[in-house]
Amino acid sequence: MSVQGIMRREDALERLRFQQINNQFAFCTEKAIARLRFVRSYEVENV
Repeated sequence: MSVQGIMRREDALERLRFQQINNQFAFCTEKAIARLRFVRSYEVENV
């Protein structure tokens, strides 16, 4: 990062690089949100 707080191109590209597999979904409309239903939940302990 530069002294002025502006990120260099190389730093930005490194941060945007794909790091690990994940699933992300975006529900952007009321119709999409209305289709969701709760199935189950569970707790995961710290490992």
